[in-house]
Amino acid sequence: ELASHLPNNVVKVSESGIKTANDILLLKENGFHGFLMGEQFMKHAKPEKACLELIFQVQHTLNLKTVSYEN
Repeated sequence: ELASHLPNNVVKVSESGIKTANDILLLKENGFHGFLMGEQFMKHAKPEKACLELIFQVQHTLNLKTVSYEN
């Protein structure tokens, strides 16, 4: 709702409450361009792995080319 009140020529960034790929996709559908996440990843023993898993989920949902990850 808030995004619709912002000018079209600004970059909209969401910074809170993002936990899943679906959260990102919903925000993207509502005009957001960027997403700040931290706490969700820091709860994991391997935050870099949690971040990549989320990226893979978003890419899969959007049928985008996936990035590779080596342990």
